[in-house]
Amino acid sequence: IGLPGQANRARLLRRYLQDLTIDCDLELVAERLSGLSPADIEAVCISAARRAFGRGDNDDRVPPLSWEDFEHAIKRVATYSA
Repeated sequence: IGLPGQANRARLLRRYLQDLTIDCDLELVAERLSGLSPADIEAVCISAARRAFGRGDNDDRVPPLSWEDFEHAIKRVATYSA
């Protein structure tokens, strides 16, 4: 199975982030994820959500995910998947 194209990367992002608020354009994030496997994309989503949670107040809500959350997560995942 090959790597997902743009439309499928965007679909995976929406699936993995369906319960979270996103404060950036998911289509741009999907473009940035070119070359990553579905498992890597899931790892990026988890890492971005954890980073956002760390920025939040001391409650159980995850703040909106920002472009910076995704950039940090992409760098982190790319390091492990290289």
